[in-house]
Amino acid sequence: MNDLYRVISDRERLVKATPAAAAIIQIYGTRGLAKLGITWEHIVPNNAMMGVVMSSTSSEHLINLCQSCWRHGEVTAMLKSEDKLLRGGPPKISLAHNMPSGWKPTDDPMIRYEQAGIAPLVELVLGK
Repeated sequence: MNDLYRVISDRERLVKATPAAAAIIQIYGTRGLAKLGITWEHIVPNNAMMGVVMSSTSSEHLINLCQSCWRHGEVTAMLKSEDKLLRGGPPKISLAHNMPSGWKPTDDPMIRYEQAGIAPLVELVLGK
């Protein structure tokens, strides 16, 4: 599995993005996006996943947590201005490296984007 997208066939791949980033990706593809103001970001930050794994109480619990973390380990494309919302821009919350307080792996991973005021992610199918 590639870090930036999931291959869904020998000719197609699935990319998650905010609507604004998706519009740019549809025009320019996935190469050289940094120059166009696009950044890649983990849907669930690595720090949050590591904290959940380190809190494991048994082997079975750890296996379930790892499966959940794998499911949430995808990345998404977003505008750098949207990324700033996660990093403490208005509305002055710090979700750059953490999930919201009380979040569990069974909860919706998109809550972080909702709380930061970022539009829901869309999926794009791109040809190779």
